[in-house]
Amino acid sequence: MLKRLIEVALPLKEVSEQSAREKSIRHGHISTLHIWWARRPLAACRAAVFASLIPDPDDPECPESFRKLVTELLGRNEFKPRNGDGSTVEDTPRNRCLEFIKHLVKWENSNNPEYIEPARNLVTAAHKFLHPGAEGDFPKVLDPFAGGGAIPLEALRLGCETYAADLNPVAHLIELCTLVYPQKYGQPDSRSVPNYIKKLASRIGGKTRRRKGQVSFFDKADGIASVEEGEIIPDVEITESEYRKNPLAADVKYWGNWVLESASRAVGKFYPPDPDGSVPLAYLWARSVKSPSPMTSFQTPLLRHTWLTKKTKSKVAFKILADTSTGTCDFPVSRDGAIDFKPDQGSVRQGHAICSFSQTTIPNKYLQSEGKAGRLGEVLTAIVLSTPKGGRKYRSPTEEDRRIVEEARLALDQAKRDVRFGKFSPVPDEKIPPTEIRRISVPLYGIDTFSKLHTARQLNTLISLASVVRQACEHVCRSHEEEYALAIAEYLGLVFDRVLDRSSTACIWHTSRETIEGTVGRHTLPMTWDFAETNPITGGSGNVEGAVEWVVKSIETTARASQRSAVVISRSSPAAFCDSS
Repeated sequence: MLKRLIEVALPLKEVSEQSAREKSIRHGHISTLHIWWARRPLAACRAAVFASLIPDPDDPECPESFRKLVTELLGRNEFKPRNGDGSTVEDTPRNRCLEFIKHLVKWENSNNPEYIEPARNLVTAAHKFLHPGAEGDFPKVLDPFAGGGAIPLEALRLGCETYAADLNPVAHLIELCTLVYPQKYGQPDSRSVPNYIKKLASRIGGKTRRRKGQVSFFDKADGIASVEEGEIIPDVEITESEYRKNPLAADVKYWGNWVLESASRAVGKFYPPDPDGSVPLAYLWARSVKSPSPMTSFQTPLLRHTWLTKKTKSKVAFKILADTSTGTCDFPVSRDGAIDFKPDQGSVRQGHAICSFSQTTIPNKYLQSEGKAGRLGEVLTAIVLSTPKGGRKYRSPTEEDRRIVEEARLALDQAKRDVRFGKFSPVPDEKIPPTEIRRISVPLYGIDTFSKLHTARQLNTLISLASVVRQACEHVCRSHEEEYALAIAEYLGLVFDRVLDRSSTACIWHTSRETIEGTVGRHTLPMTWDFAETNPITGGSGNVEGAVEWVVKSIETTARASQRSAVVISRSSPAAFCDSS
């Protein structure tokens, strides 16, 4: 029986190296669309699909015509078989295919026709003589558990007729945005340029974009194009030629930045810049608990450490100064040689806490009982800012910072009364299932609903973002046909989810990279005593502008993978996304 190439050999070392390399090649990769638990490396999937669809050319049963095709298509010197040390091996059609796979799986060759076209020709030729009675000229590939869509995407890339299915609705959404929409709507000159893009292009008129923190040039009428009162034009550059090159990517870029501009007007006041122009990137918090000591029963902060950054050339930390006369703690910031304390030693150690006022030990069971009674508090410890020159600045919180937090709390109360998403409350009060305490431990400390995983400012901002995303979808539904409007709406949903991932009290501050870690990056939901609150409006980790950029890059890359879209089984009704009720 004629064997497939994958049954005989595969350059596992090179494929594994390229698979590992993908973790550091982020822009344009499908993993940047949305978190998925079981991401398969594209390099490994490409190699496996290719080697599964072609026969072993050295097999005696392999037709001579296929061997000749291998020799013809893979005749370049770079495909001459070599060992890992660079020495040559026997030059046979099989070894040519194995050497070719080493080049095929490289990220930079993902959409390079010099490598993709030979692979497609070999797959097509193999299909014709392996399945002479089959309908169609291309092999059919079905992945019934497609998940993040890696295997179907590589099958599409290699010219196959592809089918993907998954019961999980998140996987289904990812598959649509990976295997259908980019290929269907992201091809050059596939749509006419809409009026809002023409208006945007005319208003740009050669101007440069604003820097973060500056007033948008769209906020002032300049006579280049008329703007209706109340109309929002995003501060982004999209030319008509860019739109024609990839309409889907351009539309997601436009409406994603429209969401940013709208949200900035609604909640930007809760993230004000400093008088020197420095823009807040993150607000660092610590949970607090009333000390069990009857002598000093104040709210004491709970921190694993007090480091702000531990870079080689710059170290910054804050000190916990407890004032028993006022029952409050201050957090003065120290730099480099001025750090005369031990930032590694916070107030939470080995499962218990230490009261900063009396040094009394606070057992974990007490923390759990106080949490379940709703008596855990939050205290602002430090602010991380980006300076006008692009550096980092750390400072202690001020009364103005605390006033803004309280203002956001009042705004959240108003939003709870005024905002409804159909039949649903704007606040996610669903219970967190206490199914596996080792992975989801927050219910032990009273955080038993998803809304309790957010600060008041985070909830208020997320409600505003969700509201303007729905408004954007309504605009898109009025400007385009329903199917295309659904595609844009789903990408805006992915943008929102990227922001949401870094907008919870489960996010922590990474002291080396000076960024915020996502909520579910560790596949757990543990209790975090100190956490980081991002600024999603102007440049913090997980900000809207960055989320749009990541999603657009993925659309642009996957659109070039194939002009044929996959069949993604069991899709929802498009009308649900355009229903403003």
